[in-house]
Amino acid sequence: MYIITKHGTRKNGSFDDPEALIFELSCEGGTIKYSLPDDLRTMEVHDRIRSLHDLIRKHIIPDDEMYFSTMKCVPRFVSEVGINSDTLFSKEKFERILRPFQEDPTVASIINRYLYLEDVRVIISAVQNLLIGLENDFITYYRTIATAKLFGTIDWGENKVWKYCGAESFLAANAVSSYFTKANSILDLMTKIAFEFESKHSDFLKYRKLSSSKILYGDRKHISLNETISTIFEHDALIKTIESVRNEVIHNGTWEPNPTIYIRIKDKEIFERFMIFPDLTDGNYDKYVNRYHFFGKGLQVNQKLPNIHREFMLRIVNTVTKMEELYI
Repeated sequence: MYIITKHGTRKNGSFDDPEALIFELSCEGGTIKYSLPDDLRTMEVHDRIRSLHDLIRKHIIPDDEMYFSTMKCVPRFVSEVGINSDTLFSKEKFERILRPFQEDPTVASIINRYLYLEDVRVIISAVQNLLIGLENDFITYYRTIATAKLFGTIDWGENKVWKYCGAESFLAANAVSSYFTKANSILDLMTKIAFEFESKHSDFLKYRKLSSSKILYGDRKHISLNETISTIFEHDALIKTIESVRNEVIHNGTWEPNPTIYIRIKDKEIFERFMIFPDLTDGNYDKYVNRYHFFGKGLQVNQKLPNIHREFMLRIVNTVTKMEELYI
């Protein structure tokens, strides 16, 4: 089995190799499946997010007897149309098929609760998808730098660091940028979910707009979990780092103007491949007038990203735990 190490190199290894960040698992047909060590995968986070589906149901449809007696009678369009591509319905067709169900107040109240429930569940599902995306971006970064090769004449007898700027460096930078963009989206969506838990879901005589439709992470001051220690709502250096990198990527379109992979030669072999993490203080870019792409601290993405990923996963687990305690 091959592994990709913390140094951004690929070598033969095993599951208990302390340097392993990514495992290359051979599958049927010669395909390769990539996996993270357990401490980075944090499978508990996927189970805990999944539990929010049932928890939010109890807030929107608190009557268990009514829920279990009606759930099999609810038309399929309630959970499909306007949500996924399995049903090729237009907005106009959706309105037409929904209209008859709005004529009787009793039926309307039930159908509209289910519609709203599915809309909130879409937010929860989006978090689940983003968590998978984070793992993919993490793996893509290390896989990409591990394949970067030096070109031209190289003095292998000298221990030094070489620069590589090319297709792989842009792909690696894109993976890191995508990681922080997804992480920031999770902050927004988890805030929406918390807001839905704290909203009163009572009148469903009409199809209601989501209470959290205009809510983002910056509105966290309106929820009870705001600044709760060890959750994503503790606005500390970790969360500020996620916000800062995301804002840089979204608003200025770049991880850095010329993404570079550095390749360190040691004892006539490639010892490590890495990129440099920008200088941040308390999660904010170090800035001087118009310049804020400083790299004087020499921190490697290879060193920072696993710690950020590991801590962010634990924060999400802690956040869901607090939600379960508060909103049960």
